[in-house]
Amino acid sequence: MNRLSEAELKVMKMLWKHTELTSREVFELLYDDTQWSIKTVRTMLKRLADKDIVSINSHKEELTYSSLMNEDEYIKFTKEKIADDLFSGSTLDLLLSFVKQGITKEEAEMLKKELSKYE
Repeated sequence: MNRLSEAELKVMKMLWKHTELTSREVFELLYDDTQWSIKTVRTMLKRLADKDIVSINSHKEELTYSSLMNEDEYIKFTKEKIADDLFSGSTLDLLLSFVKQGITKEEAEMLKKELSKYE
């Protein structure tokens, strides 16, 4: 699997949030942000289904769409892909790159708290 495009990710965020939606519902939820047509939304949903990321379900005379991958799985996949592509697979180097680019004092404290769980 490849990483999702920005547009695909917008659709997936709606499916992760709402579990199952019709194309009309996705259209309505995203319209203010994207101004996409209903045809564009349906094309995007079909593309995600073709990639086996979204399932298409038939309910009465209406199709609904749901995610086959939860958000945490996608985040893990993306993190691993970025680590592989840019840091020879090292999650540590990926994390250190964020730290070296600067984090706030609050973020540093949160990081220390999380890391202390592994001591």
